[in-house]
Amino acid sequence: MHPKLSPNYFVAVLALVLAIPPATARGGDGAPVTMPSKGRGDGVLAQPLHWAEPFKRINVRGAYVSVIQRDNQIELWNVQWDGMNPAGTIAERNPLTVVRGPDLEHLGPEIVVQQLRPLIDDVADPKNPAATGGKPSLAPGRAMTRPAVIYDSKEGYILSGCVVPEYLPGTAPLLPAIFTSPLGEPGSFKYHGILKPEPLDLSLKRGSPVWCDGGGVVRLPGGTWRLYANNYLENYLSAAEAPTLGGPWKFLRDSEGKLRNLTARYADAKHGTEFPSVLRVSEKEWHAWVSNGWPVREIHHLYSTDGLDWVPYGQQPEITPESVGGRDIKCIRAHVSADGKQIVGLLSIFEKWSDGEAQWVSHVSRMPVGPPPAK
Repeated sequence: MHPKLSPNYFVAVLALVLAIPPATARGGDGAPVTMPSKGRGDGVLAQPLHWAEPFKRINVRGAYVSVIQRDNQIELWNVQWDGMNPAGTIAERNPLTVVRGPDLEHLGPEIVVQQLRPLIDDVADPKNPAATGGKPSLAPGRAMTRPAVIYDSKEGYILSGCVVPEYLPGTAPLLPAIFTSPLGEPGSFKYHGILKPEPLDLSLKRGSPVWCDGGGVVRLPGGTWRLYANNYLENYLSAAEAPTLGGPWKFLRDSEGKLRNLTARYADAKHGTEFPSVLRVSEKEWHAWVSNGWPVREIHHLYSTDGLDWVPYGQQPEITPESVGGRDIKCIRAHVSADGKQIVGLLSIFEKWSDGEAQWVSHVSRMPVGPPPAK
């Protein structure tokens, strides 16, 4: 558990939220603002570029699904959002969930592992500046989104994502934070807080909120941790590193001392880096997927040999609404198959769930591991 924060910290966060400019368009977690279909509009799944087959629906809801392979089974982790459980109390509307099974086609029921909102204790209420003892109260609508779950042999389950006082894209900070659990058992996750010092401080200092869409964490060979994060540099991907999950987290910088732009060779205002997701296949093979626009107009696939310098993975964009029958798309989450030969991708498509309501549903396809195809 992270150290208790001083009242001055809460005041600083509160000042940031209250000084925020009017909303700008950012990606949401609920229904997209439906754009005119550029595809056939018939819902037929075509074969997206580079993937071996059309994306096939599986019985998993949510946009940001992480896959872990342990004990001869597959686990699909996600953090759900308020609208998914409108009948529950406010504390029950931001659950960490898991679905397990022998493979992606044979999955069990969704299990609620942890209600996250009651654990988040460092996100102040922007609507209640006056509080007992001069310490602002916690935001009632605080939550985590953009989750990524990994399993580490020493730390156990690590849930990284971003916390927000209330879901108002463009008008509230969305900042990286971490939860951990040794075994991933229900009720066992502990909150380690918004990552400090730089992931928090840079948002406080710049005068407008960072709206970070995550990116995930990885353990590097020497034991150092690396966090990927977008929008600290607008429309680009950056990274912070720390000796432990508790920090201190410091961003990688270039020779001029500025935040290092990892996607300078590709991402820009035209391409974007919304909903980034990084996959390390080996020390010499890294893949990343980033979305462009909201509603998402296209998903791009990037490649790196060191996880720092990213180039397009062959012809791009890789996925568009046209390639999924004109449906709304959001992002890709990927993992390596158990035999190490394939990248397995989960694409989120907005369509009807079993209860008749439309929401993000996962669809699966595969491609071989390895460098980009020859042009």
